[in-house]
Amino acid sequence: MCWSSDRGRAKPSLSAEDRQLLEAFANQLAVAVERQNIAERRAATRALEENDRLKTALISSVSHEFKAPLAAIKASATALLAESSNLQTGVHTELADAINRETDRLTRPASNLLDMSRLETGALRPKFEWVSIANVISWPASGDRSMRNSCPICGR
Repeated sequence: MCWSSDRGRAKPSLSAEDRQLLEAFANQLAVAVERQNIAERRAATRALEENDRLKTALISSVSHEFKAPLAAIKASATALLAESSNLQTGVHTELADAINRETDRLTRPASNLLDMSRLETGALRPKFEWVSIANVISWPASGDRSMRNSCPICGR
């Protein structure tokens, strides 16, 4: 490298060899930056694909969760409407209880969907706290109806 003067200021002038080396470094830096950008886009694409896969699985699960209670509600309501005068009091009460029970079953997944929507929009903020893993594992399998109706994580 040599120095040349331009209006009293010293400025370096690069030899052809130094210029080639500098261009090689610049090209390598450009390639590295482009690789990083590609990797970031690839990771974002994978995250979106995973998000879509999870949403599809959720919709499938929720539709399945809704199908059985809706069928039971429809059958019970149809029986009540079709034969309301011919039904015995016990059968009438049993059908009304089935409608009530199945409606309660539909409430949980519907509430979960609404909560998910609120979480995604930022309207609901998660409250993080430590929870005993034993409570989380035993909660769904509990035979106690009152415990099944109160989630140890969200309190519902």
